[in-house]
Amino acid sequence: MIDIKTGNVRLDNGFEFGITTTVADLVGSEKVVDNGTYQTYALRGESLAGEAVALLFMFEQGVLQTVRFGCSAGQASWADVSADQTRKEKAQNDQLLMTLLKTKAPHKFSWGSIESTLDAKTGDASIILSYR
Repeated sequence: MIDIKTGNVRLDNGFEFGITTTVADLVGSEKVVDNGTYQTYALRGESLAGEAVALLFMFEQGVLQTVRFGCSAGQASWADVSADQTRKEKAQNDQLLMTLLKTKAPHKFSWGSIESTLDAKTGDASIILSYR
């Protein structure tokens, strides 16, 4: 669930995150980037609206700036990445946003924005929540 008034997201297990989320709230996460001012934490094996998702929480000076997540279209490794697979993930992400928002993204809100992206160069299909 995504609360469009606040930007809070509730995962299927009940964990809720949003603009006020701190690193301490991410129990069980893995730090994947730490270069002083910027830190990124990953939560894997989660689900949102019944879809399996992995999430990346990006902080600047301890303040949550961006959350990237997306549906997995079944790729097991980077060796499985293909243009068709990436397009399939993008379509799943778009459908997930339709389910959650009842309309197509991108959207701008008082708390930030949400969009579904496809980067054919890197093979990344993501839903991006940007706070502020």
